[in-house]
Amino acid sequence: MSEFDWSTLLRSWEIELIELLNQIERLDLIEFEALELEAIRKQRLGNTPGPCDAIGELEARLGYSLSPSITSFFNFTAEWILPGIGKHAAKVLPAEEIDYFWRKYPAQYSEFESNPREGISDKRYFQYGAEQDPEVFRTEYARDLVVITTDSPTSFYFLNGAVRSADGELEAWYFSFHGGAQRFRTFFELMKSERYRISRSYREILD
Repeated sequence: MSEFDWSTLLRSWEIELIELLNQIERLDLIEFEALELEAIRKQRLGNTPGPCDAIGELEARLGYSLSPSITSFFNFTAEWILPGIGKHAAKVLPAEEIDYFWRKYPAQYSEFESNPREGISDKRYFQYGAEQDPEVFRTEYARDLVVITTDSPTSFYFLNGAVRSADGELEAWYFSFHGGAQRFRTFFELMKSERYRISRSYREILD
């Protein structure tokens, strides 16, 4: 089994989330956002893999090789809907639409960069998991952040090209201007975390 078993993670997530969305729709419990309605209409969160050359073109656009977890993700699906209970709904973009934060959203990039955070030690920065402080992130990495989801006025999912592990994995973030950064060693870890957070949020509506 691959270290990044997207098939097991995403298939089980899709089955669970679509059933939860269907139940909530039947009971008319909330007003859905457009991406939630898209998932219900298609009865899917993902899609078939994109063009074979899309990853290579993205790597050329960024100027470096992507990490194994993100390339294996795109070999499984071209995109992925992230429903929005507690956060703005988003969709992981097809590889051909991904680009640098500064290039896609210059106004938000300028806001991010204009509030520098200095003096963050490696010991504090490389603290992942439950003990991580969402206010501990480095604004000097702004130029290296890559937006991987659809736009939102105040929140983004990023890959951080400035932090790469020995095995080639890029750090992944969920960032909100209001809540700081949740950072993960890999894109796979970020998506596992989102799977359980999102499912729990919908189950709470049904309880």
